[in-house]
Amino acid sequence: MLGTDLIPNFSLPNLTTLLVTRAYRTLPDGTAYSVAVGNIALGAQASNMSFALSGGGSVNGSLLTGYLADHNVVPSSSFGLHIGSASQRIPGSLWIGGYDQFRIIGPVSSQKYSQNGFPIDLLDISIGVAVGESPFNVSFVTGLLAKGNATLVPSLSVEVDSKEPYLYLPERTCQAIAAWLPVAYYPGLGLYLWNTQDPLYQRIVASPAYLGFTFRLNNAAVQNMTIKVPFKLLNLSLTEPLAHTPIPYFPCSLPTLPEYRLGRSFLQAAFMGVNWMADNHGVWFLAQAPGPNIGSQPQVLSIGAVDDTLQGSQQKWEDTWQGIWAPISEAGNSRRQRQYQRNLLLPRAQLCRALR
Repeated sequence: MLGTDLIPNFSLPNLTTLLVTRAYRTLPDGTAYSVAVGNIALGAQASNMSFALSGGGSVNGSLLTGYLADHNVVPSSSFGLHIGSASQRIPGSLWIGGYDQFRIIGPVSSQKYSQNGFPIDLLDISIGVAVGESPFNVSFVTGLLAKGNATLVPSLSVEVDSKEPYLYLPERTCQAIAAWLPVAYYPGLGLYLWNTQDPLYQRIVASPAYLGFTFRLNNAAVQNMTIKVPFKLLNLSLTEPLAHTPIPYFPCSLPTLPEYRLGRSFLQAAFMGVNWMADNHGVWFLAQAPGPNIGSQPQVLSIGAVDDTLQGSQQKWEDTWQGIWAPISEAGNSRRQRQYQRNLLLPRAQLCRALR
């Protein structure tokens, strides 16, 4: 496994690197803005690949995980990843050839990867609360994925993609989720912005309320698992070059690629890993990740060359968030609930001053 205390320095000859000098994203209103590009490729089924050059010809290059496995530096061409959250002080975790067991809570779903990504069947999206009373006027909401989307029954295939920032879901699904939140859609950005002036905003993002994603477990017809993403992790901020001053936003957005995708905002709360293997037997893994209370020392386990399952920790997910969120007492929640504001966020003039 890669780690300064676990293996000596090791040089990879001819590691494939792509240099991008300029990169842009385009907003729904047509505005283009420059972005920082920094992706590390964590392997593929082959350990060496040929890449076409723009001027003709090709170049061969080694891929990180495969090369290390081929030279017996790590036990397999694999990795385990938890992106974490800078704002909530959840440090990221990446192990080549293994994983940190403390970054997995509960069942681990194992399924085949595709040629271009990591697909899994999404069965439903829900709103719940882990402990205490709900900040909403009900304790549990289900059916948000298919609300207004009759064609999505019984499931929606999504890609888990660490390169993309948002939750790229059907428009009706985003609308169904947003109807429960003090947010409003801003078409120019293609995002929902939080109404920080609504008292419900602080109640939600400070509480143990979460957005739950229910997936098919191990590609089985009758088993599922739910990954819970606290709203505290979905209270993100737009910064330069999109805004002069930080603006809180909720990261549900329409797809920019053919597939629906769950990006880094989802992976703050989820563990993913891959064992590339060979002969089309490779699998990828998805599981619930912990909150900030992880512990200072990782519990690193190897991924064997033919392993198609991982072993999670015995932690309770709620305990990893204890002291971070603020549960709502029954007495505090007995006061009359506010009516949810669906279409009003900030006065348009005030919003435009904050945005470029």
